[in-house]
Amino acid sequence: MKRSTLDRAVHALRTTTAPQIKGMPSDEDGGRCALGVIAEELGWDAAPYNIDNWAEALNVTMAAGIPYRIAPMNDGWITEGGAVGGRRYTFAEIADWLEANATVTDEDVVPAAWVAEVEAAEVAT
Repeated sequence: MKRSTLDRAVHALRTTTAPQIKGMPSDEDGGRCALGVIAEELGWDAAPYNIDNWAEALNVTMAAGIPYRIAPMNDGWITEGGAVGGRRYTFAEIADWLEANATVTDEDVVPAAWVAEVEAAEVAT
């Protein structure tokens, strides 16, 4: 992902006034999950509130290089370190994680931990 896209995502997470929800990118009361906040910043229309729109929000964020991992962090399914279970991370904490773990390129954002795993696997083979 380009630096400008990462900056927009982080800024949106830090400045949104939407209540943080889980399980869906948006709700009828104006709530958003982390992917919903970022997708909306990137041009996604938050309505209607159904499973098809969830898929569209996911497609928008994935195409922009936003790591899916932020969804389980938002919902409390995964810890920052990657273990199953954990607490829900706030929008600000998810923004911090993106800044700390994303490598900016011209095309995609690759979390630094994934790069290390791939490099270690290449050395082992």
